[in-house]
Amino acid sequence: MTRDFALILLAQLAFGFAFSSFFLLPKYVVTELSGSPRQVGYVGALAVMASVLASPVAGKLLDRGGRRPLMFVGCTLSALAALAFLEVTRIGAYLYAVRAAQGVAYTLYFVAAATLVADLAPAARLSQALGWFGCAGLLMNAVATLIAERIAENFGWPAVFICAAVSGSSGAGVALLLREPPTRPQVTGVVAAPVSGAPGARFAILWATVAGGAAFGVMFTFTPPLALSLGDSNISPLFAGYTAAALAVRLLFGNLADRVGRARVGGIALALYSAVVASTAGLGHGWLAALGLGFGLAHGAFYPSLNALALEGVSRERRGTVGAHFNAAFNGGVLIVTFCFGQIAQLYGYRVVFLVVACLSASGSFVLWSQARKSWLVRPS
Repeated sequence: MTRDFALILLAQLAFGFAFSSFFLLPKYVVTELSGSPRQVGYVGALAVMASVLASPVAGKLLDRGGRRPLMFVGCTLSALAALAFLEVTRIGAYLYAVRAAQGVAYTLYFVAAATLVADLAPAARLSQALGWFGCAGLLMNAVATLIAERIAENFGWPAVFICAAVSGSSGAGVALLLREPPTRPQVTGVVAAPVSGAPGARFAILWATVAGGAAFGVMFTFTPPLALSLGDSNISPLFAGYTAAALAVRLLFGNLADRVGRARVGGIALALYSAVVASTAGLGHGWLAALGLGFGLAHGAFYPSLNALALEGVSRERRGTVGAHFNAAFNGGVLIVTFCFGQIAQLYGYRVVFLVVACLSASGSFVLWSQARKSWLVRPS
């Protein structure tokens, strides 16, 4: 816990509030803009598509320069995009453009911040460091959605957008205070990065990441409108349960993946993810909090394990590119769901979507575990 790691956590809290406030966007689209299931998917997809497309550029910029400037630009762009929502009156090109700007902001900030965490963290505790970094964002998933939902009810949605803009600007200010570590020699005694290894290794990690992204995307994009159709008026219990469970996993068992193997923990977590997604197909009124707990248990273990597995052993000069590829793979899974499955939901209902995505997630767990006994998955010595 150094000064700069603490500042990263503070920046993550500020950016996380601005970003997580828009987890309620499906509710806004349905209740304020009278959006259809297809439009809910498209609004979610535009941000993710922009994030995926921006990932290669972000990776190259990080490998050539510092992490702090991209964190600053990402936070600033997030604040400007939140203010731009004040002019949204209908679902159309303007709304999609603002969502695209939010996707670019997320990639610039998140990939830069996660890469800086990897620069600062000891190699043998990389999963734990990334988990703690993620905890700050997870905390905002609950805090921001709870606060934003109350603000929207009492003061209207414009007040939500203004609060998000203020928070994003605060994150930009914190980013300016960061100091990046000097370049240092690669630590010995760590297994070579799987992303730079055999094609089978890269495929297993990236496909598991895509599968996890699909599970994440369907839970956050289509669970709110499904719950609204069942009579639930408040969506925040889903995010509160998810955040509580994910925080517990990362704070109490943050070094588990570092000790027993990142691929093993990631594979088990992805299998649990699949079960949670499948159970959402049978969601009933009043079960959002319980569903969120299962969702948080799965994601809390899955994401830092796979992220560390992708980054372990990678030199500082390549971490930006590798981190960007991981980010693009995860968001690619989210994009598959948000862009393609809105039409399926409109034709066949939300429950069918959850069952299909559960099968996709299970395939990622199978692919990862099929490689689990190979040398490239050995944990750091």
